[in-house]
Amino acid sequence: MFNEVDKIPIIILASFRLIQEKFWLHQELEKLGFNVTTLDIPDYNFKNRIVKWREILLWFDYFKLALRGIKVAKQNKSVVVSLHFLVGVFVTILSPILTNKKQPVIALTLLAHNKGILNQLLRQITYRLAFLSDKFLMTVNSSDLREQYIKSFGIPPQIISVLYDCWDSYYEILPPNNNDDKYIFSGGEAARDWDTLLAVAAACPEIQFKIVARRMYWNFSRKLTLNVEVFFDTSDEEFYSLALKSRLVLLPLVGKVTAGLIVLIRSVLLGKMVISTETPATKLYYPDDCRDLLVAESDVETMISRIKYYWEDHENRINKAIKLQNYMKEKFSPEAFTKQLSVLINQLSPTNKKFQEYQICQH
Repeated sequence: MFNEVDKIPIIILASFRLIQEKFWLHQELEKLGFNVTTLDIPDYNFKNRIVKWREILLWFDYFKLALRGIKVAKQNKSVVVSLHFLVGVFVTILSPILTNKKQPVIALTLLAHNKGILNQLLRQITYRLAFLSDKFLMTVNSSDLREQYIKSFGIPPQIISVLYDCWDSYYEILPPNNNDDKYIFSGGEAARDWDTLLAVAAACPEIQFKIVARRMYWNFSRKLTLNVEVFFDTSDEEFYSLALKSRLVLLPLVGKVTAGLIVLIRSVLLGKMVISTETPATKLYYPDDCRDLLVAESDVETMISRIKYYWEDHENRINKAIKLQNYMKEKFSPEAFTKQLSVLINQLSPTNKKFQEYQICQH
């Protein structure tokens, strides 16, 4: 039996074009008794993400999505859940100007990658304006990032929670098996340590490597050995088709910022064993008996050692893949994610007296 807090209207802002009739988070929140509306970017253009000069068009899409969210939320007094952190920030800053009221907002998954000086300055100013709102909550996907961002952005600790990334219900889940095309796959965009990967490939000439990267971030002065093939800006379908046909997946990362989790999660669900750089975020997705698959940053020798150990040892590789997949399915399900999110939603409910008392104490 759900109480009135549970039934508060929710507006999900999706910073892409929906391909399902109902987004997975929409469905999960409805199961918990919430009234949910999802807004997306119907004319989303993937090129706006991968072509440098088009990034301004992507920001404009985010701005328009925020305006639509404010308009709809005003009509039914909703809590806005923004899947993209910046869109949630836009809603928080603009709603008092456009409606004369502060809009309750939960902005998911702040990821502050290193940018140029001007970009970082603008980000600091914009984010801090949002943090002043007494109707704003936010999440990150690791405890280490929470502590880091509290210091670097001056975030009030009470408004920032840890909410671990989960697998989406539409992700394909396949049992690990030995059917593969005898190559190693690695792909992605943020914080990829391609130099380490290429050094590993150079030391393993007998193994084929297939890489998917963003053309706009690739250093074309890198020298490729004959066993390396690089693809640029593929579709998701092509990307995960290459992952599926591989024998194993490598996830080399640089820095401690959260990156690579979607590739890690989806590859494991496809039945692949994933050898990854150990970061505060990636280590959460490995059970204790799979920790040997985590490698220190830029540790070429250890990564080579792990590859050679598991390349021909099919039984051990499949066993590791099974353990990873079982752990992923149990610990990082959409249901667990949504239940944690519902706690934050209820905190922003107008009927939550405890949250109201906290806000009064802050002013």
